[in-house]
Amino acid sequence: MLRATLAVITGYALWTILWLGGGAGIFVAFPAAFPEGGPYVEPRPLLAFLALSLLCSLAAGAVCRAIARAHRPVTITAVLLFLTGIGVQAAAWSSYPLWFQLAFLIPLVPVTLLGARLVQRKANAA
Repeated sequence: MLRATLAVITGYALWTILWLGGGAGIFVAFPAAFPEGGPYVEPRPLLAFLALSLLCSLAAGAVCRAIARAHRPVTITAVLLFLTGIGVQAAAWSSYPLWFQLAFLIPLVPVTLLGARLVQRKANAA
C-alpha cells in the first residue's frame, strides 16, 4: 500500500514539475503569444504545450509503474491528472480555444497508461 501511494504521489508530482518547467520554457520561447489576460490562440505555442503534456503524461505513467510494479496506481494517477486537468481548463475556459482544451484533456489518461505499458513491456522483456 505504501509503495502504491508513493508511486501515485511521485507520478503526479513528476507530471507537475515537468509541466511547470517546460511551460516556463514555452512562455520564454513565445513571449508575444501570451498577452496579459489572454486569449491565447497562436497555434505553435499551443501545440508545444500539447507536446509537453504528452511527454509529461508518458513520464508520469512510466515512473508510477516502475515504482508501484502494479497497474492500479497508474490508473489512479491518470484519473487524478484528468480531474486536475478539467479543473485547470475550466478555470482557463475563456483564455484558450476549445480545440486546445479538448486536445489537452483527451490524451491525459491513455498516454499516462501508455507510459506505464512501455515500462511493463521493457520489464517483461528483460
